Amino acid sequence: MFFNGSQNAIVGSGSESHSYQDYKEKVDSELAKESHLKIEASMSVANNKVAINGLVTNTGQEPISNVRVMLVVYEDRAKSERHHVVRDMLPSQSILSLAPGATQSFSAVSDELLADNMSKVKAIVFIQSVDLPQREILQAVLAAQES
Repeated sequence: MFFNGSQNAIVGSGSESHSYQDYKEKVDSELAKESHLKIEASMSVANNKVAINGLVTNTGQEPISNVRVMLVVYEDRAKSERHHVVRDMLPSQSILSLAPGATQSFSAVSDELLADNMSKVKAIVFIQSVDLPQREILQAVLAAQES
């Protein structure tokens, strides 16, 4: 399992409940971090393609630099195995610098998707640092579906 681009394996914990607790601790520590980025994103589906549009705003007091807007399209298949299936990862979009209070827009359109049910397709937008070795995820949002 990768957390922020680093492999911090939690393998063979012995029981499902113990594994859950190990993962929960890592996720909770990430959720406790304050983010200085706000993402607003929406998506629409037409002709088996997904269009994603949005804005990234720096809500902090310091400039943000060297980050990427990452866009992932997935299908929620509601099955016990392969519940969420990634259907496309759109090209990342760089933000070289974003001053405090500044906003930058982004948009992308997927290739034609081979999803089982296009009404179950969703999109995640996240901001990731490009700095090695961590490539930390700074903020994420589920894109709102347009009517």
